[in-house]
Amino acid sequence: MRDMTVPRRPRPTPADFMRDWGSNCCQLADLSKPGIIPATLVGLGIHKLIDWATGRAERSP
Repeated sequence: MRDMTVPRRPRPTPADFMRDWGSNCCQLADLSKPGIIPATLVGLGIHKLIDWATGRAERSP
């Protein structure tokens, strides 16, 4: 398994299951300022980004 850093937005309930899977969770930059996100990723040493957003199937058309 590779080292995985999971940048995430601040939440009231953290994504503990990601830590259980062996990933390193870190806070992402302020998402209201998208211009600073690339610099944040580079600063964290992140070289690849996978957008694994969760959706709610019952809300999809």
